[in-house]
Amino acid sequence: MTSSEPQAFQDELDKAVQAFRAGQTEESIGRAEAARRLNPGAAEPLYLLGLAAVSLNDIGAAIRMLEEAHRSDPDGREIAEALGVAHGRAGNLSESLYYTKLALALDENPRLAGLVPQSFLDFEANIGGVRQSAYLMDASLEFFMRRFDQAADLCRRELNLRPGNVEAHRLMGRVALELGRYEEATESLERAARLAPRDADGFVYWAEGLRKQGRLDGALECCREAMRLDPASVAARCQLLTTLAYMPFAAWRTYADEAQAAVAAFAPETTVPSSVPPVAPAETSNKPDTKIQIAFLVNETAMLRDIAFFESFLAHYDRKKFFVRVYQQYSRIFGETSRLQNEADDWRPVYNIDDETLAFIAGNDGIEVLVDLCGASPDGRPAFLARRPAPVRIGWLGFPQGSLPGTGDWVLSDSLTAECDARDSGGMRTCRLGGGFMSYLGASVALEDETADKNRPPVVVNGYVTFGAVLDPARIVGSMALWERVLREDPDARLLLGRAPTPDEGTRRRLLALFEQHGVGDRVVIQGETEGNTAPAAFYTAIDILLDSLPVNGTMELCEALWRGVPVVTCLGDRRAGRIGAAILSAAGRDDWIAKTPEDFTALAHRLASDRSALTAWRKTLPGEFKKSRLCDAKKFATEFGALFESLATTARAPAK
Repeated sequence: MTSSEPQAFQDELDKAVQAFRAGQTEESIGRAEAARRLNPGAAEPLYLLGLAAVSLNDIGAAIRMLEEAHRSDPDGREIAEALGVAHGRAGNLSESLYYTKLALALDENPRLAGLVPQSFLDFEANIGGVRQSAYLMDASLEFFMRRFDQAADLCRRELNLRPGNVEAHRLMGRVALELGRYEEATESLERAARLAPRDADGFVYWAEGLRKQGRLDGALECCREAMRLDPASVAARCQLLTTLAYMPFAAWRTYADEAQAAVAAFAPETTVPSSVPPVAPAETSNKPDTKIQIAFLVNETAMLRDIAFFESFLAHYDRKKFFVRVYQQYSRIFGETSRLQNEADDWRPVYNIDDETLAFIAGNDGIEVLVDLCGASPDGRPAFLARRPAPVRIGWLGFPQGSLPGTGDWVLSDSLTAECDARDSGGMRTCRLGGGFMSYLGASVALEDETADKNRPPVVVNGYVTFGAVLDPARIVGSMALWERVLREDPDARLLLGRAPTPDEGTRRRLLALFEQHGVGDRVVIQGETEGNTAPAAFYTAIDILLDSLPVNGTMELCEALWRGVPVVTCLGDRRAGRIGAAILSAAGRDDWIAKTPEDFTALAHRLASDRSALTAWRKTLPGEFKKSRLCDAKKFATEFGALFESLATTARAPAK
């Protein structure tokens, strides 16, 4: 800097330096920016901004600022020193060495001398610390802890340093999916896949992003590319099976063959038994006095979809008869895990154990009945199940169709799902309980809205009926025509999409454009766009009737609605995933809210919407009726489920004749 520069610039720069020395980083940044506006070509403000970025642990921004400063003043010693440090922390060994050596040959700027913290000047420490940027590791930890905003920020910092970092793009995409930023997620996952075109996992994650956007054809293409790259990939095969569940029946009808091909690919020695010995639930005599060893295999998908159903058994099983273990097939933190751990006799993380070893562990544990909640989801363990680690294997609640062929002996079913299970399960036999195949333990406190007047439905306040639907793009795409019919039947009604994170602007525009193509776009509202509240309680408070989705039904959302006094309309689908809603309503004593056809669905929704006095009455009475229903009788369900376990284990224990 020369004396000919304006005094105002010198004053701002001096204040920026003083603020930085005093540890007032924000003040220093503001003053440096002001000085930069007064003299855009000066290196000193850029240097200060680079140091501030280092102190804020934003190494990517620091390098950009310092490199710009170096271009303005290539002879600045302090700038070169700071660049050596920043590149060292970023893991760029050659650049760190270059700038560190360069600084030795340059003269210092008296005004800036001493600003670099002494720890920055420890050459050996900086070189010794050269490694992969900590941003990605820290981002992975934040993702593991479900602190998604922090994980996204760290991913952005890593990508500022290394725009071509495949793992950072992939993690950024997964984080964005959790935050409902589907457009950003898909862009990041696509970038990761294209940067590593031989990595099957990249296409699996890209497929997941496309599926969650509702772009199902693209998701299937990615799955098939992943399978081409790695035919034995469990994740690729199961991602395809999961995607098929959301497709029209013409595509879904290929599920059974695809499931057989999947098992043949990753468990080639598995053969589907031609028959399974029949078991009568009443046969419980001659059982030994020792406890029956039960194990549940639970993954992240099951925890998100079915935790209240799963806990209904854990909370009420007979501890005198059964010893219950849970094999945890997920790594990320769930707040509910610690509570469930206290309800089981043993809880063991197994996500990092290979299939052969896990099968040995299950055998060593003496597991007699192994219950699979993972189904065909990409984070399941079908290759482990295919090794027959227990004499009896039961598929329960697994999405989309219980366990895969050859990985289970039985699928827990009921009169509504048995037909689909027999057609699609690949040889597994169905077993039934008297009260249905699930029980709902109860809603969380997150569904309680103390500020809402629960006895006044929105129709009374607004003057028109508000239908609600879950904001899941994959389910919305398949349900669009069904919901359109309902809105056309009630011209004044509105449809509120919610009970999920508010998606990014691009996803919102795309979803609303689809509704506009059906002529009802102006009557669809996305939760959070206007009222700004996306809490689950706010969603149920704001709707009069919940419309279920098709071909994939909701699960716990239907129970939550009934818990809050909101009627639910479902339509009987053509696959197990499309009949869960009917199974829930039937167990809740609401068979009259189950439609058999889309036409019936429209008529039923219209009939419910037309009776405003009933909507008001249900707000008061439905929660109590629901809690007294068979679906909420967790103790009875646990007893029936336990009797089934006892019967199956007794038969398995009997010597072969």
